[in-house]
Order: sequence, then C-alpha cells, then structure tokens
Amino acid sequence: MKQLTISIPNNLYASLIELFKHIPDVTIVEEENSIVPEWHKSIVRKRLADAKAHPENLLTWDDMMQELDRSIKN
Repeated sequence: MKQLTISIPNNLYASLIELFKHIPDVTIVEEENSIVPEWHKSIVRKRLADAKAHPENLLTWDDMMQELDRSIKN
C-alpha cells in the first residue's frame, strides 16, 4: 500500500474526505500543521544564545532535579 500526503484548499476539504471515505481499504489520517509563532522562536533563540554565552550556568538533569527537590522541601 502507498501513502500520499496532500495539501488542499479548505473549501475542498470536506468534499475530498467524503470521496475518500467511500473507497475501500483507504485509511484517512488527519494531521494539523502546527505553526510555531515568531515570538516563541525568538525566546528559544535567545535562550540558546544565552546557553552558548554562559555554559557555566547550565545544570545537568540530575543537578536540576536535586535543586527542584530542595526547593520543594523548603
């Protein structure tokens, strides 16, 4: 069996889905494209730059978990 990914205009979506529903052995998997907003990309870029500029401020997973445990207990 083959797989096909297509992009279609919103106004044709319902009609095409109905058409494919009536074809035997066709499976429809609907996926939404998630778009990352520019403000979020900007925050991530800043954090990456900060991490590269100040690697001494980074914690290992274990150290971070220990700090978290300490802060919860206090």
